[in-house]
Amino acid sequence: ICSLFSCTASKSVENVDLDEKFDLCSKVKYEKLINKVAINDSQQAYAENIHGHLENFLLIKGYLSNVSASGYEKLLIAVSDSPERFSDFEEFKSELGFDPLFLFASNYQASCYDYIIDQLKLVKSDSWQHQFREYFWKAEATGFFEDTEHNIIKALRIIPKEKFNSIVYRKLFLDLIYWKLNN
Repeated sequence: ICSLFSCTASKSVENVDLDEKFDLCSKVKYEKLINKVAINDSQQAYAENIHGHLENFLLIKGYLSNVSASGYEKLLIAVSDSPERFSDFEEFKSELGFDPLFLFASNYQASCYDYIIDQLKLVKSDSWQHQFREYFWKAEATGFFEDTEHNIIKALRIIPKEKFNSIVYRKLFLDLIYWKLNN
């Protein structure tokens, strides 16, 4: 029987494109999320690209200096240290015409790591994906922004630079940031 990601059981790990699996998992999960909530047609495009819209908003406002691991690291530290300085989110919601909080569902992205690692068994224990998940779990267990070990920063640093260039690997951080600043 084939999984959500196709029939890969007979392929070796070397022949499987994990980026494609991860991207597909992300898309499927967000499509399900969008379908659970009543969104009018004018909001659909925003909903489907909400992470890119948030990232652009953060760049325009100067909260995110650049789209890189170091830019995100600085942003995560700022969100943790002084969340009160991020006061423009009502403007973001107003531009969208709705509050997108439900689209920044915590653990949607993280569950894609779990699926690829635990269910599909496509990732070795010494891979960056496995290490990322371990740091993420530690950060989650202690409260992402209250974690004195800075495991979310360690998780961020594990992602290879070329992977971080794809928004699919930044969505998880955008989810955390939006939740922290809007709860």
